[in-house]
Amino acid sequence: MRVSKSKVTMLSLAVAAVFATSAQAAVNLDTGLTVPVYAKEISSLTAVTNVANALDVTAKLGFGIAPAQTYFIRFDLTGATFGSIVAGTALTAVPAFGAGTTIVQGGQIGDPFVIVQINGGGTGQLATDPFTFAIPSVKFAGTTANVGISYRLFQDQASAQGIGGVPITNDGRLLASKSGTLISFKSAIDTTFSTARTEYIAATTNFTKFAD
Repeated sequence: MRVSKSKVTMLSLAVAAVFATSAQAAVNLDTGLTVPVYAKEISSLTAVTNVANALDVTAKLGFGIAPAQTYFIRFDLTGATFGSIVAGTALTAVPAFGAGTTIVQGGQIGDPFVIVQINGGGTGQLATDPFTFAIPSVKFAGTTANVGISYRLFQDQASAQGIGGVPITNDGRLLASKSGTLISFKSAIDTTFSTARTEYIAATTNFTKFAD
């Protein structure tokens, strides 16, 4: 199979853009900073992996958790699904959650959400304490729109699971919520064209007369 030079160049630029922009810190839902940028030219079938913590998500919990108290955190992706299985160890906090942080629903390959059961451990956590969610990989539906992520802390599992996959947010058991951009896209190909210039030749004797 023959591959044109232009196609090879396009692919090289797209791949370079992916690796050049993915080596950075975690996405911060409180500030909206450090959102990784990927090339629009990459295939939506590609599973983007968490290289150099580019798919880590961090924020303040937004609600205090008492020692040994159980709560449920739900993450939802928009425009993407998980590319590999999410483990309970993907979610951490400082101070640390207690033992038994487990996935209770979602988090499988192809799922757009995950619900994690947590507890406050021996010390509990303040509303200002940070969590980090290390997403192993994602597959996106396309590159025309950014991939979004939302974080919601629920008092119980029933509200987090909701009805028909839609969480219940109006019963007073949604304790904290935040959202932001997980991945943004930018073209790796420069398609800027300069204005064409036309030259005219006058039909004078100098241009029309043939020498003997």
